[in-house]
Order: sequence, then structure tokens, then C-alpha cells
Amino acid sequence: ARPWLSLPQAGDETPTLGDRAFVWLCVGLPWVAIYEAIATVVPPDPIDTTLAFEKAWPVVEWSEAVYASVYLVALASPLLVRTRSALRALAVRMLLAMALVFPLYLALPFVAPPRAFVPQTALGQLLASERAFDTPGCALPSFHVIFALFLGEAIASHPRLRIARLAWLWASAVSLSCSLI
Repeated sequence: ARPWLSLPQAGDETPTLGDRAFVWLCVGLPWVAIYEAIATVVPPDPIDTTLAFEKAWPVVEWSEAVYASVYLVALASPLLVRTRSALRALAVRMLLAMALVFPLYLALPFVAPPRAFVPQTALGQLLASERAFDTPGCALPSFHVIFALFLGEAIASHPRLRIARLAWLWASAVSLSCSLI
């Protein structure tokens, strides 16, 4: 007998509540906890990875809506993914990304300080609030980009081509938004 809370088995069946709960409790919660713990670590002699031409770019406040959407899609992903195989692949990819990226954050002293701006809109206020809980570390590689690509792939497994295209368009937009905020 398989435990109720376990990695989804491969198959074309609809994911069970236990399959979905596994992703929320055994992938999502550990990611948040580990990310926030690592974000408190200040690397000695940090290396700014911002390119010279990027420093002059303005902050595009409306792009925060796209950037922040990754949180909502990540939370909803266990409900959006149509098959157990797709949910299993998503969970495994996310766990592997954590196993690879978190040690990089600790081993490499890379930082990406946010560009200064004065919020002019509600989305600008949201961005400023989000930055208050974040750090210049934990930016390279970007989990926003990694998760957007993984989530886009998982949602793109939907049998309707239109939804698949929208999933990839969304993942691309999230990746681009990382440069705009």
C-alpha cells in the first residue's frame, strides 16, 4: 500500500488529493523554508552580477503583475496539472532544482541588488513590499525563471493546444519580467 502523502505515481490518471498535497507540503513548503533561510545569509565579498547597461534600466512597475503571478501559479499548479505523470515530473524537477540551486546560493557569492525606484502605482507598492522580504542574494540562478519554465511545461501538458501555448507564453513573460523589475 502506498502512503497517502507520497510522490505521485506515473500515469494518465487525474492526480489524487494526496498527489496534490505532496507537491504543496513536500515540495512547496520546504522550498519556502530553505529559500528564506538561505536569503538571510550575506555572502562575504559579494559579486554584483548586474550588467552595466542594466543599471540604467527603469523599473517597469506593471511587470510586477507578471512577476508575482509565479507565486499564484505555483500554488495552483497541483490543481492545474492534468495527469499524475505531469505532476510527478513537476515535483521531481522542482526537488532537483532545489538540490542543485540552493548549494549554489551558498557556494557562490553572487548578488543582484534591485534597481532603485519610487513606487507610483499599486503594483509598484506591491513590488516594494515584495523587495522588503527578499535579498539581493538568491538571484542567480533565478527561481522565478526556473519555476516558470517548469510550471509552463507541466501546464503545457494539457491536451488543449491553446492552453499549452498560453502556458509557454506565460513562462516567457515571467522570465522577461525578471529584467524589468
